[in-house]
Amino acid sequence: MGIENRLKTIRKTVNMTQREFASKLGVSHTYISELEGGRRTPSKLFMVAVEHVFGVNQSWLAAGQGGKYRKDKVRFTEDEVGIIKRLRSMSEDNKEMVIELSKKLKKK
Repeated sequence: MGIENRLKTIRKTVNMTQREFASKLGVSHTYISELEGGRRTPSKLFMVAVEHVFGVNQSWLAAGQGGKYRKDKVRFTEDEVGIIKRLRSMSEDNKEMVIELSKKLKKK
């Protein structure tokens, strides 16, 4: 089973349409359609969002290894999902600045 099928499995498990799934993850339904159709490779940020929003095991999602869900089932709050949505709409330069700032703030 490829990543496109694992993404579809997660979406169907949570009983969401592509539009609902996309909205929850801060992406377009077209992006989800392209991923599920194997026409696009998911970004690292998208993979992290799926992991945290739905409690999915990153190893299973990326390569089909291990169990489907994380044992701790960490999930994003609505505020965290909002941050991801805003981050996704930024230019690559701005994304880098936000990531660097968050690393500096974490150290404090």
